[in-house]
Amino acid sequence: MDLKADDLPPMKVVWERVARAQELYYENRFGEAEALMDNAEHPFYLTFKANLVAQRAALTFERDEIKDAVEKIEHAKVALEQFRRSDGVLQSAWNWIAGRNFDDFTDNELNSEVAYAEMTLIKSMMDFIEGESLLNFMKGAVGISRSYQLYKEMYGYFTNTKRDIDPTLVSSVYFGYGTFVLYLSMIPQKILSMLEFVGIHGNMDEGLQILTEGEASGGLTADLCALVLLHFNMMICNFVRIPIDEELTDKLLTKYTTRYSQSVIFSLLAGKRCMTLQDAAAASRIYEEALNRNCGEWPFMRFTLHLELTWSSLAQGKWEEAVYHAKVQYEESNRSRTFFAYLQMICHDKWRPSDVEEAVRLAKLVPTHQLTIAGKHLHIEKYSIRKARSYLANGHHLFCPVYECLYFFGLTSCVDRGRRSIMIREIQDAIAAIDSQPNYPGYQVDDKCLGRLLLADLYRLDGDVSAAKAELETLLQSEDSLQMDHMISPFAYFELGYILAEDGKRNLARAHFDTACNYSSKVKSFTLEDTLLMKVTTHLNRLERQMVLRSQ
Repeated sequence: MDLKADDLPPMKVVWERVARAQELYYENRFGEAEALMDNAEHPFYLTFKANLVAQRAALTFERDEIKDAVEKIEHAKVALEQFRRSDGVLQSAWNWIAGRNFDDFTDNELNSEVAYAEMTLIKSMMDFIEGESLLNFMKGAVGISRSYQLYKEMYGYFTNTKRDIDPTLVSSVYFGYGTFVLYLSMIPQKILSMLEFVGIHGNMDEGLQILTEGEASGGLTADLCALVLLHFNMMICNFVRIPIDEELTDKLLTKYTTRYSQSVIFSLLAGKRCMTLQDAAAASRIYEEALNRNCGEWPFMRFTLHLELTWSSLAQGKWEEAVYHAKVQYEESNRSRTFFAYLQMICHDKWRPSDVEEAVRLAKLVPTHQLTIAGKHLHIEKYSIRKARSYLANGHHLFCPVYECLYFFGLTSCVDRGRRSIMIREIQDAIAAIDSQPNYPGYQVDDKCLGRLLLADLYRLDGDVSAAKAELETLLQSEDSLQMDHMISPFAYFELGYILAEDGKRNLARAHFDTACNYSSKVKSFTLEDTLLMKVTTHLNRLERQMVLRSQ
């Protein structure tokens, strides 16, 4: 494809067309949005189309979809290269040392540079998903580094120039760079130190501020800035256990659910907001209503709604409904069928505990669908497989697996107080039953410690911090006696660190967080280590920021 700058439509026309495609996308008319961009009139149409196809590929894990996405990304990058500034060897070397000067870039060159950074980032993510080799991993890492540097240079230029920059260009750069800086702040310090060596850094407060400014810019990508802010506040904050910016969250939700009243995407986020408010019933109603909208073109939207309905059903103790929604995902989706088989198994065991035959059938299915991304198995799948095998090996027994799952995926805070009281009684009874059974089918110490961990979390949520600390301290007295579930101890250290940090005992909190963070030096590895490291890193960084502020 050979495009000439003089043959391109005016940028006003381009942005109007992209804006219409974006509206169609948020109205769940995904096929129409793609079709509107399905031509070669402008490289930005190709970029938008590639972005849509890549989103679909990342969420479906269909190999044909991934291949199609990679082809469209490469097609868009070739088109964009025709309009990017071409620097000689000496200029490239100087740019590497001193950074690029965008003052004499034309608008087309600036726009192409932003779009190229976006395509490079998305192609890198496809490399991670597509391949299982070290080469694919390295290609993805190099691409992400290149994209980060492009966004960083343009962000630096945009914040200092007096040039009149198109709001869409501003929002695009703020979206890309802000997202990078925000999510890099949760990467474990050992990895982040290596990234900082090559100029990559993360800072949660800075990332949130950049994204907030990007959303306020009014550009076309402002919607994406809002989506990241909402995702962070309602999913990540809840998961890693840091405060939600409730004022910003509610303002953005009101704004975008009003603008896109039929959008499944924003309905999902509205439901998540109900979950954070411990109103799982309201969340279920929102998800059920959204299921009746046009999700047929992109089935992964329907699968995502079923996943959220599984969680909201579990939060209400509606086991039969949870089984149904988990079953839909297992039978119709390629996204982590291993986990969905396990989820279906433990929900079925809770719903019909006497139907052991069905639970055994599902447990045997769990290891047969394991996915690989960037050469590694997903941590939730390793967790699911280990638990399913334990169920089969120990007399068809697991200790409160539904409540364990809610805890490890950060969802106990979404359960209301009445339901938590029921959970506490059931866990207490399960612990008492361990000593009363002469031939207990599981690992006695492991299951008691797991029960104490779950109780500590529930007591903390109910405001009984002293009871939570007592459970954790009792648990850690048996730390060296754990036989299988070694992950319980580092999670207990995290919980104690969190309680101490909330009580203002920062040095003690840091010591407990450090113990949790470095626990793999005591045991070779443990299940859900990546999950724990994300939480610990976030809180260590928070402590660091608080100490800096206190010293100023």
